[in-house]
Amino acid sequence: MENVVPSDAYPLQEHVLEVLRSLGDASGLGVIVIEVDGRIQFLNEHAARWIGWDEAQPSEMIQELQPGLFQLCSSDSTDKASVSNHFDHFNFSLRRRGLSEAINCAVLKIPLPAYATPQQSPPVLLLCWFSEHNQSSEALSVDAMTRSLISKAPIGILSLNHEWECEFANAEAAQLTNFSEEELLGRGWAKLFQSRDDVLQKMISNLLASGFAQTEFEVVVGRRGHQVLQCDVRGSVDQSGRLEHAVCALIDVTDRVQRQQEIHKLANYDAVTGLHNRLAMKHQLERYLTLAKRLRQKVQVLFIDLDGFKNINDLYGHALGDQLLVQVAQRLQRQVRQNDLVARFGGDEFVIIMPGEIPDEVVDNIADKINRVLRHPYVVGEVTLHLSASIGISSFQGDGQSEYAATDKLLDEVLKQADLAMYAAKHQGKNQYRRFNVDQGEEITLAYSVGQHLPQALQDGHIFFHYQPILDAQSKRAIGVEALMRWEHEQLGWINPEIMISVAEANGLIIELQEYMIEHTIRDFEALLERLPEAQRDLRLSVNICAIQLFDFKYTESIAERFKRSRFGVERVTLELTESTLIDERPEVSSNIDYLKEQGFLVAMDDFGTGYSSLSYLTRFPIDIVKLDKSFIRSFSENDQQRSLVEGCVHLCHSLDKKVVAEGVETTQEFEQLSAFSVDYTQGYMHSRPLNVNALYEWFQKH
Repeated sequence: MENVVPSDAYPLQEHVLEVLRSLGDASGLGVIVIEVDGRIQFLNEHAARWIGWDEAQPSEMIQELQPGLFQLCSSDSTDKASVSNHFDHFNFSLRRRGLSEAINCAVLKIPLPAYATPQQSPPVLLLCWFSEHNQSSEALSVDAMTRSLISKAPIGILSLNHEWECEFANAEAAQLTNFSEEELLGRGWAKLFQSRDDVLQKMISNLLASGFAQTEFEVVVGRRGHQVLQCDVRGSVDQSGRLEHAVCALIDVTDRVQRQQEIHKLANYDAVTGLHNRLAMKHQLERYLTLAKRLRQKVQVLFIDLDGFKNINDLYGHALGDQLLVQVAQRLQRQVRQNDLVARFGGDEFVIIMPGEIPDEVVDNIADKINRVLRHPYVVGEVTLHLSASIGISSFQGDGQSEYAATDKLLDEVLKQADLAMYAAKHQGKNQYRRFNVDQGEEITLAYSVGQHLPQALQDGHIFFHYQPILDAQSKRAIGVEALMRWEHEQLGWINPEIMISVAEANGLIIELQEYMIEHTIRDFEALLERLPEAQRDLRLSVNICAIQLFDFKYTESIAERFKRSRFGVERVTLELTESTLIDERPEVSSNIDYLKEQGFLVAMDDFGTGYSSLSYLTRFPIDIVKLDKSFIRSFSENDQQRSLVEGCVHLCHSLDKKVVAEGVETTQEFEQLSAFSVDYTQGYMHSRPLNVNALYEWFQKH
């Protein structure tokens, strides 16, 4: 029989339940947690057996099983054997069917105020010692019970006197610390903090100030290696501020700390190079800019793009490409100061942040040196490779006016300027660096031209949409399509959608562009469904939503209202949000996403795996679908580590009840591997290129 937790039990935290289970298993105690009305929240195997809890006909109320026990627990006038500020102790004669004689039961009643609501009294923890009726009363005395409980407790316990000497240490404390109980006595317990006097002194100061202290420290325990122990100390202090007595509880938190470290690493560091990832870099740059504004200091940013890396990747494969990126990262780190930050921005792009008053010519010399160092040959396995880099430099100088500028806008501006300067270096022959200036050349000219022509293109309807099918990975049946924006200008040629969106945001046209997209995709999708036979009409439409539409509720509401007026309704629509949208910490974003979910939309996280990736998004937002970016998929078929990472992401998403779409699937090998990983849906050129509505209808006729 397992420990029993009724289905509607009070929501005690899992680690508390684990301690209660361990406590009962180690000491043979009956452990029960009940609410003030008698409802059972938790009881372990020992308690269930003795009080008559029947697994076949479970009772949720303690008074139905042992009314006398409930009366003693709920009464303030019970004949208690002893009373303290923290617990009540009483004896109880337990009777139930199947027992010829009553059973002696000694009970410690301990309130749990941390799990009470303001409107309710706290639940109580009952620690029960059961024995035969003729067992001596000494065996059930408070002292005997306490000694048994402490000696068998699944946590380490130390008792300190007024001289800060250890008077008692239980067996678990010795086991956790790799010291004997004798070695911990006296002042020997302080050896736990060897070489960490700062931690010890801080703990002592907190204890004397508030009566409580908590800290974590590392110990080396034989073959088990390094362990992290959490030390909770409670004590009493006299009127002069001197310690009277203290009790220390030691808990092994090694697994938790390691998990936290692993999660932190996944969230903040690039899996290939070990450098900070884009998210961590942005957080650090934001801190540097805030400090520079306040202190009127300078921050310089180098944006580095590797020339020719794509050709190497295509020729030799992604596994070799990853090894090359590791060598590049190591060379970059050797060229900067200790307090400079080197990050992988994504793909073959890196960012270096250099805070402080460094003359421009010094930074220029560093950029030139980086170029020279990166040109040195690379030996990867048996292959010798050559690379160069294009570097863009931007700088921010804090002054009296910039102090009032929004840091997030400054961050985007500084990165954009460095990016534009990098493109200028690339277009002017690569293998060089350029500083940003207002006459940046082709890139700025293109952005300006797009901004000039975009309003007219919207007015004349020159922007149109193609649709790419999304297929069920198991049945290979199309379950929906994603709308993708297209614009071919007669002078400028095909305009990259990302440039279109960034220009629209910069020129205040993003809402107009988004409304245009929604209007045209609704019209196209309605026309498609009308032409398709009934058996093929069970399709979803996926539409990308810009971040700004989640900053203001009126824009969010307008999305819902327009789709409600469509002939297919919101239930068939998936709204795709980029990670750059989810990274925004404004509360409006979260509440507006909740509103869209309430209206019936599905919500997808787009571009997962492009560098922003944070596991917290999967729990912070009501996401239904995670779309693995094509760059995340592209290298996994030839890279065991990347394959394991993709498989792990799929399993993680499924454990959180999220569906997974793999984008950019181009080969049968990729598709079969993703199907084996239980990916839900796939999308990519293997199935179909993005198609206009007429070509899409023809595609459906063939599939």
